[in-house]
Amino acid sequence: MALLLAGCASKQVNWTVPTIGVNDGVVDFRGNIFPDSFDKLQAVVGAGPVRRLRIHSGGGDVIAATRIARWVHANRIDVEVVGPCFSSCANYIFPAGKEKYISGRGLVAWHGTAGHRLYLHQTGAKKMAPDELALFDKAAKAERDFFAETGINSFVSWFGKLAPYNAPKFYILSKEDMAWFGMTGLHVRDDYTTLGFGPLNDKNKNDFILVKVDRTVTDVAGPGREGAATGR
Repeated sequence: MALLLAGCASKQVNWTVPTIGVNDGVVDFRGNIFPDSFDKLQAVVGAGPVRRLRIHSGGGDVIAATRIARWVHANRIDVEVVGPCFSSCANYIFPAGKEKYISGRGLVAWHGTAGHRLYLHQTGAKKMAPDELALFDKAAKAERDFFAETGINSFVSWFGKLAPYNAPKFYILSKEDMAWFGMTGLHVRDDYTTLGFGPLNDKNKNDFILVKVDRTVTDVAGPGREGAATGR
């Protein structure tokens, strides 16, 4: 269930115990996010100052990811995506960075949040059993606390799953569209949206698609959400 709450990590990245290292104020986090990942991160970092988090992660546990993200935000730490940053990594950790970098082979991709899953339940589009609903309620509260604390617009993490976009799995955004949802301090390599997603889609076509925001039909405030940022 912890993995279910994650909003899911990609099958392209193994669910391995993350490796965490720190050198000269730069933390390297490689792997997916488990319930104890925040505590392990803190044990490695200790009391030393951190200026940047370099991350390569398929996502993982929502509550642990929001704890990492709130720590990043509170300490004004830059986030550099150097590989996959999917699901909970994209939802919380990437937006939490003071400056946000997508470099090298970095790729940020979204496919929904716990709040999005509750929205589908509430609208009847995808009902949940009571025990599953309770788990998503808990994860959604952690999300709301994070977004309220940071002032970040959470709708960026799930608007692409709705009409007219209807991304079947993961979606990617340009720097301009990320900024339209209120993200600041973005540093995105020039060829980010032009290289294509090649091997990511070799087995399942359209697992990863580029979504271009239609500003005439998408309201950045999002439908029926608590504590939503109003956007621009």
